[in-house]
Amino acid sequence: MKRNPSFDLFEEICAELSGRGESVLIDDDFSPALLKDIKRWHKDTVTTFAVAKALDYLRKHFENRGSALPFSYDLTTGRVTAVHGDYIDFVSDSQERRRLMKESDGFEVATSRQLETRITGILQRVGSP
Repeated sequence: MKRNPSFDLFEEICAELSGRGESVLIDDDFSPALLKDIKRWHKDTVTTFAVAKALDYLRKHFENRGSALPFSYDLTTGRVTAVHGDYIDFVSDSQERRRLMKESDGFEVATSRQLETRITGILQRVGSP
């Protein structure tokens, strides 16, 4: 396990919220392998506490980059609410496109369009991945 599984949790939450805007998530909504990895990574045996640590890590990760999580998460109820629906849909769509090599061209274009809102200057496509 090399990559922090908090990012996989982030993607699962975005996939759940995509097109909905709000959901209530319980432990059974996440893959057992992901929960196991999160507990191991964050060194906690209690799933709720490990998920809380993962969400806190993600919050800090986004804040350190001058942004905020695109959703709010109430740990006491499991209620997840979209704050930035377009970004959530982008993450969910990107996750699907990464799985399909034929769609990698579309993934590049979608990523560039998302970056377009955050950077200045001119974006130019120079070829296919």
